[in-house]
Amino acid sequence: MGLHRFFVEELGAARIILDDTEAHHAIKVLRLQVGTSIELFDGKGNVSIGTIDSMTKRELVVTAQPPRFEPRDSLDRIRFAVSLPKGDRQRNTVEKLVELGVDRLTPLHTERSVAEIDHSNRDRLIRYALESCKQCRRNRTMRVEETQNISQLRQFLKSEEAKDLDSWVLHPAEQLMTVHTGISLSNRYYDAPAKKLLFIVGPEGGFTNSEVSLLLASGANQLSLGDRILRVETAVSVAATLASIWIRA
Repeated sequence: MGLHRFFVEELGAARIILDDTEAHHAIKVLRLQVGTSIELFDGKGNVSIGTIDSMTKRELVVTAQPPRFEPRDSLDRIRFAVSLPKGDRQRNTVEKLVELGVDRLTPLHTERSVAEIDHSNRDRLIRYALESCKQCRRNRTMRVEETQNISQLRQFLKSEEAKDLDSWVLHPAEQLMTVHTGISLSNRYYDAPAKKLLFIVGPEGGFTNSEVSLLLASGANQLSLGDRILRVETAVSVAATLASIWIRA
């Protein structure tokens, strides 16, 4: 078992004080003792080994080694725009994206969306992403963007920022190209792989035909993951796995 991991806002100082939440978890839940080695990360890609130097009921002081940069992500090459499900499945979706190295998540509002992501909900998604980083030993957290609707996403796809981005709309339909694990999305991309990838995932009911048409007209590609209808968290897991294979090919 690896060292227990704790989030801190900044690394670099020789002595670091864990905040209330992290200190409470270390002292009350894990019951760590003075002299115990732990791992610290700042969510920006930096990680450091530390030793608990002293503690009170609410505070924990750590002597930390110089940090090293080990983000363990995809270097801002994999992005997702997702119409998120409700409840625990929303958290599960975020966890899978973080574990599989996705760099950015944009919550997407569509005609058939079942969950509205406002400011407070976005804070919750950010917290889910950070907690998942602790578990999967990732040191740079996934960036959670502001919610966009289809019109805003279309504008982005036409922008200068999206010029080096290959975008794929996941939409189950007979006429769409099917991808199998281990096979490239399109052979031509192995000759000139994209610098960045964006997967656009709709709600349980899928995108409407008009939404798909608008996205395709904005430069996105069509993509089906097979004959079966996948739940959102399954679809993002498959797509993120394919993306990880693709950018390393």
